[in-house]
Amino acid sequence: MRTLTDKMSLDNHWAELVYTRAKLAADPLTTDLAPQAAALIERLMPLRAEQLATWEAEVVAQAEVDTAEEALSALVLDFAHFLEYHLRDTQSPRWRHYFTELPSALRRLTLEPALTATATWSGALSAEPEPELQAFAPRVRAVHAQGATALEHQRQANLARATHRLQQILSFVATHNATRRTLYAALLTRANAHNLPKAWPDRFFRRGA
Repeated sequence: MRTLTDKMSLDNHWAELVYTRAKLAADPLTTDLAPQAAALIERLMPLRAEQLATWEAEVVAQAEVDTAEEALSALVLDFAHFLEYHLRDTQSPRWRHYFTELPSALRRLTLEPALTATATWSGALSAEPEPELQAFAPRVRAVHAQGATALEHQRQANLARATHRLQQILSFVATHNATRRTLYAALLTRANAHNLPKAWPDRFFRRGA
């Protein structure tokens, strides 16, 4: 009988348990042991649903991050076009104050570094003398707030998934292996008592996959 690892999916742990429960229930010598596997199946089902919920939260958070990235990219493009038209000089100090690199390079950044690269824009735009430039400041603040919220949601989702794995899934895997060892020991005892082949207990567990 092999030891199951935490690298196995919960679906595979479920299959192992269902197999063992069915095999135990089918043999008159072991019917009384089947509830041990059944109890773990009952524990596993809500655990699987909780895992899916943590995965869903991560996917939703990634969608938020992607949406915020798109909003920031659109802002950079609009602002670059406006500033280039307004200044008519992409080498001027004012242009370089906002764009230390090409707008296209800035738009290729992922959300967090892009927020960092544009962190000073809101204050700088609010202080510009031209109302047309000042008008970009509220949009910058809104996009930054959207991005910060998305990143925080992603951080929380990632933490929740990792915490669930550490506190719940790894604990379940340890319990599953302990139950398998307990069952195997009981099966060995019965095999000896009934003069059954030494390998008889192995038939109650799935072969390695």
